[in-house]
Amino acid sequence: MRRYLVPALMMLLLLTGCGEAPAERRVEERRDAFAAAELGFTAAVTVTQDDEVFLCTLECVSAPEALTVTVTAPENVAGVTAQIRDGETAVEYEGVRLSVGAAGETGLHPISAVARLCEALRRGHVIRAWPEGDETAAEIFIDGETGLTVWFSGGALTPCGAEFARGGAVAVRCELTNFQIR
Repeated sequence: MRRYLVPALMMLLLLTGCGEAPAERRVEERRDAFAAAELGFTAAVTVTQDDEVFLCTLECVSAPEALTVTVTAPENVAGVTAQIRDGETAVEYEGVRLSVGAAGETGLHPISAVARLCEALRRGHVIRAWPEGDETAAEIFIDGETGLTVWFSGGALTPCGAEFARGGAVAVRCELTNFQIR
């Protein structure tokens, strides 16, 4: 009897180690809830390229088929609105369409970073997730060159921050507030 009990217990221990970790499963369940919903939030975005740092605040409304971003700060560009639909970006200010400008070495500017974040929240593959105090952090796959870590607060896993990294350095940080599922 003992001869069979030890291998059976070993198999049971091995099988309990299979499957996803609870944090990863919870983040994926939250992702599934975001997939078809309209998301609204404010993003304080910091883009770091070479020795230059650009700060802005964006009001974002993300539906599954489109993203609308309105700049609220800095004041000299407040009111500029960008709409991304079907991979096309249109930036408008007082009826005039503008270019979003070069994304630099990172391939990210504030508008594209927020767009990629929304896409990751809806469809991204969760590589791993772990608790960090009262928050849960998740590494989400978006492409082979850019790393994305998203922080979720509380038991409801409300997105509250994100970092995009390229070449081992953080290129874009987003602090999210007023997050709503509509």
